[in-house]
Amino acid sequence: MPNKPLEAAVMQLGPLEGRIMRLVWEGKLQQPFVVRDMQKLMPRLAYTTVMTTLNRLAEKGILTATAVPGQRAHQYLSLIHI
Repeated sequence: MPNKPLEAAVMQLGPLEGRIMRLVWEGKLQQPFVVRDMQKLMPRLAYTTVMTTLNRLAEKGILTATAVPGQRAHQYLSLIHI
């Protein structure tokens, strides 16, 4: 059965943003997550591509990005729950 709110939300995003947020909103990875967690689900994409897209989603207010203490990495968490 299609999830109409999920589909409507995904349609408001770019193609890659939609693919990423669908994985987040379907609970395919534990939150908070880092770029490498997402990249494991999308192995054909470069690390930098995933990182850039997650950062853009954070800039749009869909995700939060918090620095991981003692590392250069960031943790991401969805601000919107569908």
